[in-house]
Amino acid sequence: MITTAIGPTNANSNFRSDDNAWLKPLRQSLYCERQARGFTLPELLLGLIILSLLTTVGLNSGSGYLKRQQLEGATRRMILGLEQGRDAALRQGAACSLQLTAAGSASGWAPPASSNPAPCDVGSLPLMESTGWPGQAQLQFAHTFPGPVIFTANGLVNSGGTAVLAIAGTDLVRCVVVSAVMGVTRAGSYTGEFSQSPSASNCKPDSRL
Repeated sequence: MITTAIGPTNANSNFRSDDNAWLKPLRQSLYCERQARGFTLPELLLGLIILSLLTTVGLNSGSGYLKRQQLEGATRRMILGLEQGRDAALRQGAACSLQLTAAGSASGWAPPASSNPAPCDVGSLPLMESTGWPGQAQLQFAHTFPGPVIFTANGLVNSGGTAVLAIAGTDLVRCVVVSAVMGVTRAGSYTGEFSQSPSASNCKPDSRL
């Protein structure tokens, strides 16, 4: 006859096994109940507040970047107008002129009212491209060019001046300085007061250009 002895250790082991089998359906039921419950109203409100804050920060950062890019573009178009006038005079083999106007969204290079010398054959070149979007940034612009800028037949400039460009929403202020006669052009960051007459001495070199 073979007898099998069941000691205390085996009995406890079987009890724990039975206990786990008994609790398993209950644990699964509680887990499913937590999953089905979803989010509470305070949790949803907290999530919406966090999302709103992140969106606001992102929009402000993106808006500042966009305005800075628009200012850099206006500065490049300011210099482009000078290059186009110079090229037109060389191409025509005769002196020509361009007028730099500061009139809000219409600021930029345009044919002068005077026909002596004749306008450069380049047309108008606004400093800001119109996108048609609501709330488009407005360029703040001032300069010291005395009347039309005249380009000689050999590509020189008979008068110099300083232009300052800014856009609300960015602390960056750009400047463009044109020296008389030789027409050497340099651009940089303006450190003076925008409300005062632009000064070439306040146009400092900028490694970002």
